[in-house]
Amino acid sequence: MRFLGLCLGSALWSFATQVIRWMLRLGILLPKELGVRVLSVGNLQAGGAGKTPLVIQIAKEAVEKGLKVCILSRGYKGLWEKSGGVLLPGGAADPKECGDEPALLHEQVPAALIGVGADRVSSYDHVVREHGRPDLVILDDGFQHWRIHKDVEVVALTSSTPREVLFRDSKTALKFASLVVWTKGTHCPTPAPDVEIRLTLKRPADGKQRIWLVTGVGDALSVKHSATEAGYQVNRHLIFDDHAAYTLQDLEGFLAGSAKEKALLATTGKDWVKWKSLGFSSADLIVLEPEVTFIKGRERWNRVLWGS
Repeated sequence: MRFLGLCLGSALWSFATQVIRWMLRLGILLPKELGVRVLSVGNLQAGGAGKTPLVIQIAKEAVEKGLKVCILSRGYKGLWEKSGGVLLPGGAADPKECGDEPALLHEQVPAALIGVGADRVSSYDHVVREHGRPDLVILDDGFQHWRIHKDVEVVALTSSTPREVLFRDSKTALKFASLVVWTKGTHCPTPAPDVEIRLTLKRPADGKQRIWLVTGVGDALSVKHSATEAGYQVNRHLIFDDHAAYTLQDLEGFLAGSAKEKALLATTGKDWVKWKSLGFSSADLIVLEPEVTFIKGRERWNRVLWGS
C-alpha cells in the first residue's frame, strides 16, 4: 500500500507541477523580475535531498566574494510563514517565529539577510524597503516556485526514486535545471548529474565516539549513515518527524538516557537551533552539521554560479 501511495502521490504532484510550467511557457502565469540576480536551489523529491547544505554553501561563497546576500525561505511551521519577517545579520533567530531552516541558515551564514514567509515576493519587497537592495537573491526550495523569475536553477538529486520517496516533480523537469547536483545515494542517478558532492561530518576528536543520535529531519537514515562513516558509534537513534517540536523535558530525557549508557548526545544543526532556543547548552551535546565535499564538477559549479 505504501508503494502504491508513493507512486500515485508522486505522479499527481509531478503532474500539477508540469501544468504550472506549461502555464508559464504560455504566458498565463507571469513571474516577477526582482531586478537582481536570482539563484534558486531546489529538488525533485519532497525533502531529504540535501538542499539546505547547498543553500549554505552557495551563500557562504557569495559572502566571501563580497556580495550582499538575501536568502528567501518559506519558514515552514514558523509563525512568520504566514505573517512574514526578516532575520538580520547580528540579530537573534527564534525558530518558533522564523522556522527551523531559516534559523539554521542564520546560524551558518550570519552575514546574510534572510526574508522569511510563504509569500516570497512580499518577503523580498520587505527586505528591499527596510534594508536596501541585495546583490544576490538565493531562493531556498525554489525549483517549483513560479512567482519569481530565476536566473539560475540548482537542483539537488539523490539516488532515490518515486517508488521509495514522495516526488513533487518528474525527472523530465531536469531539462530546466542550470546545474544538477548529486548529493546522496550509492548509484548514480539518471540523467547524469553535472556535479557530485557528498555531505560529510567531521570525525570525532577521540576515536570512535559513542552517541545517542536524535533527528527530526527529512532523511534520518542518511544522518545515521554519515555519522557512522565519520567514526561515531550510534548506540541509539531516536527518529522524529521532520521539523519536530521538542520540549525541555524531552531534551533532559535524552541527556539522562545517553549519560546512563555513557554516550554523548548528538543531533543535527536543524534540530540544534530549536534546542538552543529552549536554553539547552552546546556543552551537553555534539552538533552534526555536514560540510559539502566536492567529488567532481567543481569547475562546472564555479562557472555556472560565479562565471569563473
